[in-house]
Amino acid sequence: MLKKYWQIASAERKQVEMLAAALGLDVLLTRLLVLRGINTAEAARDFLFGTVDSCPDPWQMKDMDHAVARTLQAIAKGEHIVVYGDYDVDGVTATTLLTRVLRQLGALVKTYIPDRQEEGYGVHLEALRKLRQKDCSLVITVDCGISAIQEASATGIPDLIITDHHEPGPTLPEAVAVLNPKRQDCSYPDKSLAGVGVAFKLAQALWKKLQPTKPLPGYCYELVAVGSVADMVPLQGETRLLVREGLKRLAKPECCGLEALLKVSSVKTPVSAGNIAFSLAPRLNAAGRMSLAQSSLQLLLSAEQEEAEMLAQELDEENKLRQETERSIVEAALWQCEEASLASQNVLLVAGENWHPGVIGIVASRLVERYYRPTIVLSLSEDGWAKGSCRSIPGFDMHQALQGCSHLLERFGGHKQAAGLTMRAEKVTALQEAMNQQAEQMLQQEDYVPKVSVDAVVSLDMVNEALLEKLELLEPYGIGNPRPRLLLQNLHLQGEARCLGKEKEHLKLTVRQNEATCSVLAWRQGEKACYLPQDTLLDVVATPEGNVWRDELQVQLVAEDFAPSRQEENQTKILDYLAPDMAGLRQLYAAMRHCLQLSNCQEGLTPEQLRRQLQQHCRLPVASSALAQALDVFSEVCLIAYAGETAKIALLPAPEKRLDITSTQGYEQGCLLRQKVLDKWLQRVEIQGLSQTWI
Repeated sequence: MLKKYWQIASAERKQVEMLAAALGLDVLLTRLLVLRGINTAEAARDFLFGTVDSCPDPWQMKDMDHAVARTLQAIAKGEHIVVYGDYDVDGVTATTLLTRVLRQLGALVKTYIPDRQEEGYGVHLEALRKLRQKDCSLVITVDCGISAIQEASATGIPDLIITDHHEPGPTLPEAVAVLNPKRQDCSYPDKSLAGVGVAFKLAQALWKKLQPTKPLPGYCYELVAVGSVADMVPLQGETRLLVREGLKRLAKPECCGLEALLKVSSVKTPVSAGNIAFSLAPRLNAAGRMSLAQSSLQLLLSAEQEEAEMLAQELDEENKLRQETERSIVEAALWQCEEASLASQNVLLVAGENWHPGVIGIVASRLVERYYRPTIVLSLSEDGWAKGSCRSIPGFDMHQALQGCSHLLERFGGHKQAAGLTMRAEKVTALQEAMNQQAEQMLQQEDYVPKVSVDAVVSLDMVNEALLEKLELLEPYGIGNPRPRLLLQNLHLQGEARCLGKEKEHLKLTVRQNEATCSVLAWRQGEKACYLPQDTLLDVVATPEGNVWRDELQVQLVAEDFAPSRQEENQTKILDYLAPDMAGLRQLYAAMRHCLQLSNCQEGLTPEQLRRQLQQHCRLPVASSALAQALDVFSEVCLIAYAGETAKIALLPAPEKRLDITSTQGYEQGCLLRQKVLDKWLQRVEIQGLSQTWI
């Protein structure tokens, strides 16, 4: 387990108190606002109570007048328009939104999404020329096109209107219009719109021209919410308002494709940004990852409920296939890391033959979670090529590092935290060496230690329905507006930790502090269950969340991380539970004799039966692994007869003289394990800035 820093965020107390008084809000909620950069009463009111009516006018975006004029001309003349999108959720939702609005406005519209495997991301010249041959006279790109310099200047292609949100280069493509709020000459106030957000603004402008008395269709807000959350753009400013409006409308969707997807995903209302990120987006993405994104687009464009339900079911099956493929590649990648001790490298690089290129990006993210190293995952093809996905950690600019290794690469692109590449397979070893050198220049040793930002320290009795109501004002959560992370200290673990999920990868705990109790869910932290004796004290960094069970709202904590409290008595208890020392072995032997003598089973007890009786009759909790090790020690010095995990344990006559067990192999292993537990588990978290908080 990784060493981590929990950092208590710092906020000036006087500023928080003054803002709380001005807004009539409690101090905790106001502190959370200040930590998100909302420092004035006006900004706080906009953040908490703003509506889509306050969003900027679409005409403020550079080239919007040209884009609208050319599109209206195409509609009036009956020209064939193609909306050219991308295969991820942002691209598919943007394609759907603009296509549906154009059709409602009377346009003749078709769609085009490139094949992820055959064509890759972006605008392709061959595709544009084929579209022109099919009598298409206007192509409107969504979520792509800002880098299509050569393609836009080629002959024999349709007119181009480019809508994109990616960073533009020094030269813009030659097009009728280039809508991108990140253009240096664009004064549009919100620069963080997703691709679907930019498409929304074009749709909004067109709608105002042709349907000035009618409101924009509700499905536009639903689609912009799904695409924006999936693309992980900052949920601030206009994007946050659009997403919040979309989430409200998803309670009764106008888009029957989204309604069917919510149903097959078992998402209940109210729909949250988390539901989009973890339920809807993976299913919409699965088609583009595993085969073609057309089925996701067809679902969102569908007007028939029966067709939508069938397509949603197909996407659900596609997502299950994606999960199985991802799981097998993750297992293979982890085996490589452990077998070759790759985790000690500055940059982690793993490669496998014919690993599915549609999921290697997810695999890279899983490896970053586990090892906290910049990671490259490569899929090696039979023709000697390697395609890779890269994920990074703060402090390591992946795109810059790849630029430094560009002599080894055929193609690459991306940004600081994520990138993709294509290269010859024979250069993989050279790439690993070169990337490690890049990391030596960019990173310090402390950069390899994950940092968990904590908003405030609270007690368990503060985690209640009233707190949930306050925190609802901060939703939707996402990039730029993270879920509040609260630190709760010295929580007593009640009962045994429970592992959940098919692979037992998740963890559920029940904790108590004074009279208050609460459930804790820890996703993908099931491996920690074996470290947790009952009634141990835990420090938990978590977000409160509501969970409806049998029509009753229950408050629970969703843990980002947890660790044993630092009290010496607590740490000794855990050590004795996992790896008993000499005193612990003596106590365990005495309790074991008592339990074996109490049992009426002449054949003896199995280790698991003995472990339960030690807990029940002697109130002596012991981990299964620790008991097995202790039994090995007792067997070595002939105190018991014991032949393995399923064998029965039988007492042998008590020795007449004192035995020296320190020389046994089992005892030496126990000492090594005790030190490992101390280093890897009990000392894994350092809390920084605790004196700064006062909630």
